[in-house]
Amino acid sequence: MPHAPKPRIGLAMSGGAARGLAHIAVLKTLEEEGVRIHAIAGTSAGSVVGSMYCAGMPLSEIEHILVHAKWTDILKFTIPKQGFISSEGIFRFMEDILPINEFSSLPLPLAVVATDLKTAEKVVITSGSIAKAVQASCSVPILFTPTADVLPNKRRV
Repeated sequence: MPHAPKPRIGLAMSGGAARGLAHIAVLKTLEEEGVRIHAIAGTSAGSVVGSMYCAGMPLSEIEHILVHAKWTDILKFTIPKQGFISSEGIFRFMEDILPINEFSSLPLPLAVVATDLKTAEKVVITSGSIAKAVQASCSVPILFTPTADVLPNKRRV
């Protein structure tokens, strides 16, 4: 009788700053219990934590960086055209902290979820710049300026 294949586990991480930190606690618990994550999908704060984890960063380092981040350096207010806060700081922050910059180099698969503001469709980003994808995912309309760069391999869902 053939053995059933071991299940593969994907983790979906949602948005919201408090949930972003809660995702770290969930990942710690899963690691402590020996549960291996095979892929992550995240939006907004979930894409921040998910990208760091998928890039192979230890949870202790992820937690330290996010708890001690100087948010005033990341979040710059703008004269409102399309948002009160420039999303460019999110891009620079992610570029600085991630040890891997491209989806294709990640040791663990990652999908970042964002919204196409022109069509209001959900898009799943799985290639190109991780920092640019996270920037797009965190660009909440009216609050953050939209990410203007075209993101490769956008899959409409």
